[in-house]
Amino acid sequence: MRLLWTKNSKIGSKLICWGTEGDCSHFAVEFDDCVVLQSNMLQGVNLVSSNEFFKHNEIMHEIKFNSDLDDEESVWQPLVKRLASKADYDKKAMAYWALQVIKHRITGSPYPQTNKWDDAKKYMCIELALELPDFIFGDKKPDSLSFVTPINLFHMIDERTKNANFRTH
Repeated sequence: MRLLWTKNSKIGSKLICWGTEGDCSHFAVEFDDCVVLQSNMLQGVNLVSSNEFFKHNEIMHEIKFNSDLDDEESVWQPLVKRLASKADYDKKAMAYWALQVIKHRITGSPYPQTNKWDDAKKYMCIELALELPDFIFGDKKPDSLSFVTPINLFHMIDERTKNANFRTH
């Protein structure tokens, strides 16, 4: 299993990278080097083959877990529940997120702690990480990710799992 932070050549990806001053614009989870579970604007929470995903996305960061089947199942189950529920992409939350990112870039103001337009039944890509089990966060899982940038999500998980014995170093 791999946690992936990627970017692509689309304008939205470029704007997210510019706005967040990061090198990635998207978060997804890959299982068995075969399928990628993600949430994107057009399809909401969806599953795509790894081959198709990597035709359009470049990996900027990854965290690979050498987890046993039980641990991987604890990641797979909640994500598949979101997939089965046909959860939509949270476009309103993304609009608020984009406004705040632009405001931050122009004025230097801090990011808000929460996303005022967040819908708990819809998911931006970063919010899928809330469905991950606590061990992915080093047992310090945040209450909300509605206003976390993709690069900050990477740093958060990377730092908290750096010395974990189930992670590939």
